[in-house]
Amino acid sequence: NVLRGEYVGNLPILHKPVMVTLCKVKDKILVDPIANEEEIIESKISFGIREDDIFCAIQKQGKSIPLKMIKQMIDLALEKSKELRSKLDAG
Repeated sequence: NVLRGEYVGNLPILHKPVMVTLCKVKDKILVDPIANEEEIIESKISFGIREDDIFCAIQKQGKSIPLKMIKQMIDLALEKSKELRSKLDAG
């Protein structure tokens, strides 16, 4: 349902997702590329992953990606989201 009109009060924060972007360059996968790496990518997928490992957002850009590589990207995104979250929690 869409609630229209004014909302009074703070919206509850239920989850704290992190974003992980993975890029395809030929048969390789880059994780969270820097600006000059972005110039050579063929395609990229950004994953929003909650702390309970549920994907809450996915966006793909660029050329097609083989299914086998997409599966590798999903596994890598989950792994990197845990690394990122542990660094954020520690800092």
